[in-house]
Amino acid sequence: MTLESAKGHDGPPAKTPVILGLEASGDLLAAAVWADGAVQNHQAHAARHGHAAHIATLVEQVMKTAAVDFTDITYVAAGRGPGSFTGIRVALAAAKGFCLATGAEGMGINGLAALAGHCNRGVPVLVSAETRRGPCYAQCFDSDGSALTPILETTPADIAASLPAGLSELVIAGWQADELAAGLMEAGSGILVEAVHTEARVDATHIATCAAALIEADDAGEVMTPLYLAPAFLGPAKQAEK
Repeated sequence: MTLESAKGHDGPPAKTPVILGLEASGDLLAAAVWADGAVQNHQAHAARHGHAAHIATLVEQVMKTAAVDFTDITYVAAGRGPGSFTGIRVALAAAKGFCLATGAEGMGINGLAALAGHCNRGVPVLVSAETRRGPCYAQCFDSDGSALTPILETTPADIAASLPAGLSELVIAGWQADELAAGLMEAGSGILVEAVHTEARVDATHIATCAAALIEADDAGEVMTPLYLAPAFLGPAKQAEK
């Protein structure tokens, strides 16, 4: 593919961003290539576990289909959660490995912020993700993408008290979206829910597109550290062999 050049702020022309996006924080392992102003290809593998075994193959497929070489990649953006402890580590570790191999710059992306950008309809957005423990991770964003709340671990029954005062309209997307909308209604919040996206979940296309927007805004400095909101769940200790 032909990569256009754009003049940097101080110095020689720089490559137009070519972004490899990775996401593994939930039940979807996904990779996407963003170049020339849009997502060029996307590959996904739906599985609750085992992301580490498939991520390299998935990246190989998405790069080949997008006709992009690893030498073209300028940024590797990985979803940093919140979500599955192991899945987040898989995406970030793979991203760091690709950065070391290619010299690309790494970016860690808040998956809820990326999903909010995808579902933005010009009003505040409440997005949520599964915790795998019962409640949901949720965060509210303004129509300009700025966070109105920290990331919360909440339930549909408690969501109304978790939102900032003064909201009149809201889009809800993600895990338990229907239940969250019902919780607002039962609480008598008076908030008009414009849309409920029950099937929405964080994908590599959202990660790559969010990264592209941050790069365009000269804000490519998000850290590649996991957004852990709870300690890792450890199963019962194995009994020592006799």
